[in-house]
Amino acid sequence: MSFGRQTLGRSFACASRGVVATLATQRNMRIHYAAATLAACLSCVLQLSRVEIAVVLAAIALVWATELVNTAVEAAIDLASPDPHPLARIAKDAAAGAVLVCAAFSIGAGALVFGDKLSPLRLRPGGFGLACAVAAISLAGAGAIALARRRLVQPLPPHAIGPRAVGIAEPPPRRTDEAAEPAPVAVSAGK
Repeated sequence: MSFGRQTLGRSFACASRGVVATLATQRNMRIHYAAATLAACLSCVLQLSRVEIAVVLAAIALVWATELVNTAVEAAIDLASPDPHPLARIAKDAAAGAVLVCAAFSIGAGALVFGDKLSPLRLRPGGFGLACAVAAISLAGAGAIALARRRLVQPLPPHAIGPRAVGIAEPPPRRTDEAAEPAPVAVSAGK
């Protein structure tokens, strides 16, 4: 594997390979792909405005990008720290949390864009979509609180945080004797 200068075409090929590999190996990316396909089909069938299509595309891109970054973070951590480690767990959980936040945003955006068009109730403009968005965000928040209360998210012990926890050597202690002090430099006043 070469990490030297690459042509633009080669860079696109590597990036495409990363997307395909993520789709092939990550179940959640396949779920995001299915949701994106459904959203794209609904966008065509419901004849959304350009602004609504832009919102849908932005939500899809946001979720896909964070899922790709999550996969990269997990792979890098697995390579660097094959044994379980509290800091590795935090990094993986935080990357997965970023995907969760973006997915919740996408559900809310989808509810706002598609809600009134799919609603048989037609309560008032923005009413059903807004209600769905609020419900999705509330459910995500309630789920996070429930996980925290069930102690699935364990607090880290104090020794698990800091340079020693990840095997980084601390700098040697500073010498306090006079030999460690640099000698003062004489400055002459010139004309």
